[in-house]
Formats: sequence, C-alpha cells, structure tokens
Amino acid sequence: MSTSPTNSSAPASVSAENSAQASSSSRPATQGASERTVSYRVAPSIAAFIITGVLLGLIAAFLLTWFGPGSEKYTFSAIFGVMAFVCCTIGATLGALLALVLDKISLKRARTYRAVPED
Repeated sequence: MSTSPTNSSAPASVSAENSAQASSSSRPATQGASERTVSYRVAPSIAAFIITGVLLGLIAAFLLTWFGPGSEKYTFSAIFGVMAFVCCTIGATLGALLALVLDKISLKRARTYRAVPED
C-alpha cells in the first residue's frame, strides 16, 4: 500500500514532496483502485500503565511499612497488607488516568493518510 499524508497541518512543501513520491512509484496505478483514508496513531497500552501503577504501589507500601511508625498491636505483614491494598489501588487508578490522558493526546496527534492498494 502506498500512502501519502493528507494532514492539513503539514506544510505545503511536505505534502507536495510526498505526493510526488507517491506518483513516482515503480508500479502504475490502476484506474479502478479504491482509495481509502486511514488514520495512524500510537496509542498507549492501558494495561501496562495499570500494572506499572500497581507495582509502584507495592514498592510504596513496602517503604511506608518499613519506615513508618511500628505498632505492637499489628504485625508487619498485617500493616503491609493494608498498605499494599491502599497503595496498589491508588497506583492503578493513577496509572489508568495517565494512560487515558496520553490516549487523548495521541488522538489529537493522529495523522491521516490516503492509502491506495497495490497489486
């Protein structure tokens, strides 16, 4: 598939250069070829951001438990369990929100191309 950008924000010299490259391809274009407009963007993996937030939450829970004030009433593992639950929930939520913000930014940066199938 040969593509050329049709993004209106591209400078005229870039558009002309890309259209010249597309028209000088080694194969002649067939007249019955159906052109399609396709959009290309790099979207973040939301699951990766959530998992990273959970892992950072576990590290934060361990550090808060280790360096926090101790308690004779509760064991280290009980305090860590509660802290891990709270910190992992906060980390996963912040990771998901960050992924959604980056996804919204990637929608704005999406480029539109004109695609012509080659035989």
